Amino acid sequence: MLINMRNGMMAGRRLPYDAEVEYLESTGTQWIDTGVLPTTDLEFELHVKFSAILTRTGQVPMGMRYTQGAQWRYMVSNYHNSDFPTYSYASFFNHQICKAATSGTLEYVFSLRNGVFSNGIGDDTQVSMSGTPPISPMPENWTIYLFRGNQINQDPDWFTGRIYHVKFWKSGVLVRDFIPVRRGTVGAMYDRVSGKLFGNAGTGAFTYGNDLRYPILAA
Repeated sequence: MLINMRNGMMAGRRLPYDAEVEYLESTGTQWIDTGVLPTTDLEFELHVKFSAILTRTGQVPMGMRYTQGAQWRYMVSNYHNSDFPTYSYASFFNHQICKAATSGTLEYVFSLRNGVFSNGIGDDTQVSMSGTPPISPMPENWTIYLFRGNQINQDPDWFTGRIYHVKFWKSGVLVRDFIPVRRGTVGAMYDRVSGKLFGNAGTGAFTYGNDLRYPILAA
């Protein structure tokens, strides 16, 4: 009871959830719109666990892409292809920074800070993506999604797996600090910056981990 009260109270006001949980998990049809635009000063940290070894068809826990190819592409993924067997990457516009991974690796903390990408696994590998730099302005309100890619003119790459936390910075300022929570039996992400709850925009329902005994400390 005291724990749930702590989870539901902060700075003298009641929070819009009943408990913080270990993770939020998608079955492949649930997703969240972060409301974050992929500007050139954007940085992030994403703690994620894939449900299985990945294939070239996708598995995008976070991302957006406007137009085909690499134009206005900002995605986090992990897949196997003939050039780089099982690797993880963060791609930003027409540049891609990779790290080698092992076939048994499913959990990562992706981080892109101060121009350095890391997932804590394997050796650094620099890779140039095919395609051209962006040649048109970023469309207004084309935001980054969680648990799938926000893509146009093609089917989105869905994600089946868990997200433990997500943070976004712009020009070094924290603009999103997502933690997984539940309200009753409904899972969602709570943003500690805006104080808002971000729910499922897809179909079905998120599953989630156990209630946390000790709430996550703010950064």
